[in-house]
Amino acid sequence: MLVLLLICLNVKTLQQHYLFRKRKNMLIDFKNIKEITIENFHGGLKEVKCSAFSDSLNRIMLTKIIPGGSNGIHKHVFDSEIMFVISGHGHAITDGKYEKLESGVSSYCPKGSTHEVFNDGDVDLVCYNVVTKQ
Repeated sequence: MLVLLLICLNVKTLQQHYLFRKRKNMLIDFKNIKEITIENFHGGLKEVKCSAFSDSLNRIMLTKIIPGGSNGIHKHVFDSEIMFVISGHGHAITDGKYEKLESGVSSYCPKGSTHEVFNDGDVDLVCYNVVTKQ
């Protein structure tokens, strides 16, 4: 049984490796991805601006939360999210825990967790976000 499991895992790893190798360009250039504006994202305050790349397993986004805005409380049922703050400052509430956000800081919301991000500064809170299905 263990041998069969290892074979299945290796086949899946090879398939994933092939899919990545099959794609010729791995560069994601957010300057060439249209930015959209989402009002009251997940019931949050004001608006969030987002440029996103996605495939069947991942979403990689450049997000901007305007001053006084938030992305709304939401639960990651099927995925997890890593957020890396580029500029601005604010805070996140992840599973009820307060986390201060500023340039150079990351916040992690694991699968099954709930979070919301607030911009309590006077400039956009700019972040790279990676959401992976699990």
